[in-house]
Amino acid sequence: MRIPLFSPPLTRTVRLDPVTLEPLTGVSEPSMPPRPRGSRRPHTNGKVDRVRHLVEQTRLTYAEIAKRTGVAPASICRWTRDGAWKRPLFAPRATDTVPSFLASA
Repeated sequence: MRIPLFSPPLTRTVRLDPVTLEPLTGVSEPSMPPRPRGSRRPHTNGKVDRVRHLVEQTRLTYAEIAKRTGVAPASICRWTRDGAWKRPLFAPRATDTVPSFLASA
């Protein structure tokens, strides 16, 4: 059996606890197969959605989001920039958005 070149994207929704932003326990999640080895998209759509929620709804730094989700801070920074995700008011700025005259050497 041949694997199709273009398959429809898999999506998964995870219900998060509003206080801890951790997945709720006892809620059945559909199982999602891992991405194929060598995939150009190593993170699942659910993980990207969770990162987007943390970027847009919390005042966590990118390093804290990276610890919670297992995604590199550089990927979070790139997704935020490319997707035009908006940070909440008073959230820490990413180092790539700080003007160069204010950034340290």
